[in-house]
Amino acid sequence: RLAGHAFDVVIVREDKNLRGRKAGESAELVLAGVQKAHSEGGRVQDARIVLDEIGSAVAGLQSAAQGDLVMLCMDDIAGAYRRVMEEAKSRRGGAAAIGDPGEFAVGEG
Repeated sequence: RLAGHAFDVVIVREDKNLRGRKAGESAELVLAGVQKAHSEGGRVQDARIVLDEIGSAVAGLQSAAQGDLVMLCMDDIAGAYRRVMEEAKSRRGGAAAIGDPGEFAVGEG
């Protein structure tokens, strides 16, 4: 619900660790919270589920306009970094990043 008040676009994906839930179940709960925020006047204009982690990162980048902030919460940081940089290069002829893959790696738990 908080994400629906903070962001214009929310693309929901799931962690590798489903925490005992069925695939897609957690994402549906998050999406319901984002939609609730929209009904409360939250800023979110587009909310959807892309369960595949790398696919969600690409969807976020493809939704972004020049100057937009794209925030990714990922398990496979290095994989997402590589794929997003490929997408950025194909769209803009170049890419930049603020950190190297793994620089901010944190164990789950």
